[in-house]
Amino acid sequence: METLALSVESVETGSIVAIVVVILLALLAFKLLASMVMRVISLVVFAALGIGIWSQRANMVDCADQVRAAVEAGADAAAARIVCEFFGYEVDVALPTSGAIN
Repeated sequence: METLALSVESVETGSIVAIVVVILLALLAFKLLASMVMRVISLVVFAALGIGIWSQRANMVDCADQVRAAVEAGADAAAARIVCEFFGYEVDVALPTSGAIN
């Protein structure tokens, strides 16, 4: 599986931006679509996409908490790594050498 070189912070920020884009697309689709059935279907699809993005963001926050706990427990920052997933892609999270995560 391919590993992405992303930080937890960039995934969190990107997912918030993606949720805003999904909301804007849902509003645009609701305005442009004439059929009420298509409006409802598109809103359900966009809502599911937004929930999925938010869920993946929450998983990344949990992963960052695991990194924080590993550092606080005294893990070797040079050797230890935690791999998280974001929509099926592995995201490497290296433990910081300073011993603190902001």
